[in-house]
Amino acid sequence: MTYKISKSLFFLSMIWALLSCSTVVNQYVTDNQSTLTTLAETITETSLQAQMELFPELPRHVLDARSSHVAVEENIRQQMEAYGYDVSTQNVTWNYNSSSYSMNNIIVKKTGSNPSNRPIIISAHWDTVQNSPGIVDNASGCVAMLEVARLLQGQTTVEDIYFVFYAFEEVYYEENNSRIFLGSQTYLNELKSQNSNPKLVINMDMIAYTTDKEPEPNAISWAIDWPTVGNHIFVFGLKSYTETSIKMASLAKNWIPNLKFHSMNVSLEQVQSKDIFSSLQRSDHYTYWKENINTIFITNSDLRFPHYHETTDTKDKVDYTFLKRVTQWIFYVSYLESNNNLI
Repeated sequence: MTYKISKSLFFLSMIWALLSCSTVVNQYVTDNQSTLTTLAETITETSLQAQMELFPELPRHVLDARSSHVAVEENIRQQMEAYGYDVSTQNVTWNYNSSSYSMNNIIVKKTGSNPSNRPIIISAHWDTVQNSPGIVDNASGCVAMLEVARLLQGQTTVEDIYFVFYAFEEVYYEENNSRIFLGSQTYLNELKSQNSNPKLVINMDMIAYTTDKEPEPNAISWAIDWPTVGNHIFVFGLKSYTETSIKMASLAKNWIPNLKFHSMNVSLEQVQSKDIFSSLQRSDHYTYWKENINTIFITNSDLRFPHYHETTDTKDKVDYTFLKRVTQWIFYVSYLESNNNLI
């Protein structure tokens, strides 16, 4: 992929950094941090490895003769039902070469005690490209979601929480120079038909790979001062919701100090440009960004992952300690946001 570096975007990003450092925002607060910490500590390398067993090292793509997508859908369903949830599916159709193919969005709802039709949505795509087992991309996001669902099932939350496993993220199409992701677009269309206005969407895509190696510099690392060693998680949001990113960063620093991360907020105009930020169109969060919905994209980034869309995206590439920290973070944020725990 080739990028053209824009000086204007470079200076805008520097201005953004200065402004975000001086912004005063509400912070998460809770009187049961010790209880939440005890719960979060049940997310372990072992529990994550057990969840990963639901995902064979086989592609999850409808055109792949070895595809395990039918079996994996049933695995996810059974696991969520074992936690006490009702599981529904939403058919998604992909038209390709004069034929139609189907996969399901897998949807699990945790009902809040006093919902305001502003749900929290935790999401990840569960399909793969052909010929790739897709363990980091994106069984890792699905595994984190399963663990968060396990912990939240026994907790009271004010707002509804939806856990959504998207189909067909890997077979997007282009329309008006913008990407359309079939699974998340189908789900969002249903939300809009119900007049549901999500409070927060967290989309996870590739969240389990680390390396201590420093890759070759790329256009983004030249333009923006962010880490080049791949031992951290990226957190992207829209500039119109910078406060959410700052709250999440503060929580991570205070509650999970060993989690290395880098956060950045961008405008939709930047993402829809043909400049360096256009690569941020490349997952289901973009479906929500186009509607100006508060959405956080969490990723270790394909720029840092040499096995991206390859047959070598296998379970031995997963850093389970890193994945544990990211999953604990998502659990904390999901719980606190759904209970409006701010000060």
